[in-house]
Amino acid sequence: MKVRFIKICLTFSLIFSFVFIESVFAIGKWNEGYDVESETVEPIKVTSSQNCKIVNNQNNSNDYFVPTKTQNEWHNLESNLPSNVSVMNGSWTPSRNSKCNGESLTQTNECGDVNNTSGTSCCSNYYSSCSANDVYWYNACNSRESIKQDCGNSGYTSSNFCWLNDVFRQYTTKGCSGASCTSSMTNNKQTECGASGYSGSNYCYSNDVYRNYITRSCSGGSCTASTSKNKQTECGTSGFVGGNYCYNNDVYRSYVTRGCSGTSCTHSITKIKQQDCTYDCSGGSCTIKNCGDGAILGPNGNCWLQSLSKIDPHHPDALSYCSNLNYAGHTNWTLPTKEELLTLGNTIGWGKTNFQNYGFVNYIHANFWASTKFGNNKAWRVHLDTGEATIYGTLTPTTHGVFCVSRSP
Repeated sequence: MKVRFIKICLTFSLIFSFVFIESVFAIGKWNEGYDVESETVEPIKVTSSQNCKIVNNQNNSNDYFVPTKTQNEWHNLESNLPSNVSVMNGSWTPSRNSKCNGESLTQTNECGDVNNTSGTSCCSNYYSSCSANDVYWYNACNSRESIKQDCGNSGYTSSNFCWLNDVFRQYTTKGCSGASCTSSMTNNKQTECGASGYSGSNYCYSNDVYRNYITRSCSGGSCTASTSKNKQTECGTSGFVGGNYCYNNDVYRSYVTRGCSGTSCTHSITKIKQQDCTYDCSGGSCTIKNCGDGAILGPNGNCWLQSLSKIDPHHPDALSYCSNLNYAGHTNWTLPTKEELLTLGNTIGWGKTNFQNYGFVNYIHANFWASTKFGNNKAWRVHLDTGEATIYGTLTPTTHGVFCVSRSP
């Protein structure tokens, strides 16, 4: 609030004086007093001594007049202050806008007085700067004082985590720059998990060529590695290749055995006989040397009737049929012996399939008469399905096959 100087002119003839309880207002001559308004704190300079006093008028309605003639008056007033009014001495404070650099100190008080003292004075907490990675106060003489801010310590600030398929961890670097704390964070690699790829050499597995493949990665903050078998070459399946062909006058076919050995596929070819040719082979098939149309050359060099369809129930009828036969350019047909039938079947194989493969037609499942007798009324017979030779009555009615042979082709 405003301090009002009250100047008392000598030309006035009247002097008014007012006396209040707990509040005084006086009119004096020039420079004789100050008026401190209600609810106001005013710095006031004592006239005679130039000392600075602080008057606090806490009264909410009345001003307070402060005379400033002599120092004694001040002492008297300070001893008899009304209620709600207080007085205290002013104080000198360094001015930061003036010299505070250790050469001289400029001071001011509440009354606006300026005092330039000689000597040195280093203002405390004059500025802040970085030291030892923290922020410190410095006085005006550049001496470090107390710490202003602890910038903290650098270090890891997280657990391990996966990034770019490797193991990383966050590292926070704390420091100081200018007059402020700094903090920067980087991802520091802890473990390089490595690249995925093949490991080791090829090897054989399940008859194919394999090689181990290691898949490297990162999961849950740790490196991982899994190994799998990767097929490099499929060696293939063993089996017959190509068609039948003739080799050593028999029918053969090539068989390829495929596999794996060491680190590579292997294959070998073997000749597998498909059919024994009695006489010759041509174009991958056995050839039959006919003893004329309707006759076949047997393994013992005899000619045999190609058709097996003739049936005679009695042995004498079978003998007569063959001896009277004129067929395929041959007239010397006869009923074969037991040994000739057994030799034929044992050579080409028993059963319908073997006989048909040899070239015989119209095969029947039956016993065939042999010319060999057993006593007067019995003769041998041979079953072409099994090669079983049994004795049977020559005149006993039954179904028998007749198989004629010509012993001179």
